[in-house]
Amino acid sequence: MQPLMNKKRKKMKVVSKEYKEWLEPDLLSLGKIQDALKNKSPVQVCNATGLSRHTVYRVRDGAIDNVNYETVKVLSDYFLTDK
Repeated sequence: MQPLMNKKRKKMKVVSKEYKEWLEPDLLSLGKIQDALKNKSPVQVCNATGLSRHTVYRVRDGAIDNVNYETVKVLSDYFLTDK
């Protein structure tokens, strides 16, 4: 089997599916979280996640420039398990 080559004829590394899944855990992007928050009651999200209502409103409205990773993780887990 020949190695994969890119356009400049350099060898490309092939990442196994298991390793790629480890590199990309289930985490929604901030944009997807903001879209999902627009369709949910902030009170319901606050009660389920333990986040303050101010945080939920500010994330939803894009008022925070640098959202904490833990906040994104909690919201992402909430929406991924909410299905």
